[in-house]
Amino acid sequence: MAAERVNIPSILVTGGPMYPGRYKGEVVVTPDINEAVAALGIRKVTEEDILARENYVCPGPGACPVLGTANTMQILSEAIGMSLSGSSTAPAQSSERLRIAKRSGRRIVDLVQEKIKPSDIIGEDSLRNAAMVDIAIGGSTNAILHILTFANELAIGFDLEIFDQYSRKIPCICNVKPNGEYTVVDLHSAGGVPAIMRELKSFLHLDCLTVDGKTLKENLSNSKEEVDRKVIYSVNQPLNKEGGLAILKGNLAPNGS
Repeated sequence: MAAERVNIPSILVTGGPMYPGRYKGEVVVTPDINEAVAALGIRKVTEEDILARENYVCPGPGACPVLGTANTMQILSEAIGMSLSGSSTAPAQSSERLRIAKRSGRRIVDLVQEKIKPSDIIGEDSLRNAAMVDIAIGGSTNAILHILTFANELAIGFDLEIFDQYSRKIPCICNVKPNGEYTVVDLHSAGGVPAIMRELKSFLHLDCLTVDGKTLKENLSNSKEEVDRKVIYSVNQPLNKEGGLAILKGNLAPNGS
């Protein structure tokens, strides 16, 4: 929102996901702790076991490697076009993350010279792209609040009905915790956001400009890496036929929730 407001050349350099922890040879992430606490009530685990898991669950810097709010918004910053293509899911402690920071530093100088501002990148179409990606990955519900706020900052008409429409036609294709089996680090290795957006090409607004200085269509045509189908499913054979988010209406939320 700050970039939208000041409208000077900007790039979002995200921190990336942390590597997952391991406990007794198994991957352990933050939702596993929540499940373990619930299991404590029916004596499936002990307090000692939960404490031991807590010691391993966050082994270093970065966003917890599941599709919570932090990783969702990192991914959506790339989907909107404000982060370099392929950058948002690179692990926080990886050498790739350092290279992304250097590339971003070089690229921001180019953006100043090219006079490309956030207002050239962020608009209704790019926000719609972000909404579609959020639904396709089964991302955080908080993303809805953020996208609506971005739109409000730019006086763009955007409401819950848009998310509801997309959730009925765009499938969930991301097999990532807490909805699936894998982590965001695995998602990066599987092809990352470019692979997800290539799957959604028939839905997306491909003429949107990005901080790379290219349109989304150009970025996706330049990213031809193989996709790990255990992590990123195809639109034709999705993880779930409907999107990962749903808008509900009723007597408790007459305007939607």
